[in-house]
Amino acid sequence: MEKSRIATQPSQAAGVENNTPPPSSNSAPPRGKKRFTPEERKVALAFISAAFQEYKVYRDMTVEEVEDEYRRAGKLDKLDFETEMLKRCARVTKKYPPPDGFYPELKEYLKLIEDED
Repeated sequence: MEKSRIATQPSQAAGVENNTPPPSSNSAPPRGKKRFTPEERKVALAFISAAFQEYKVYRDMTVEEVEDEYRRAGKLDKLDFETEMLKRCARVTKKYPPPDGFYPELKEYLKLIEDED
């Protein structure tokens, strides 16, 4: 009686032979990716940490608390729950600007809060 083998890779499970060589251990970054200096990495980590902390604060808020926050600021008419997290990320970006090329979409998030200045 022959024991069945467990597929260890998706191509084995599908019965497809994979002739693609495994990725090499080349130290070059993937195309289009920028290598950051240690200082830029430190700045990027500060941004990531601050953005994550802001996310946790927002995640724990109730709808009423968010509305109250906007009401106190006199901007309840500008509250949009679909873009609120993006706006919060943009505010973090202003306080902790990440290095150039780190997260290009942030420029679009900043447009969401231009009128707040």
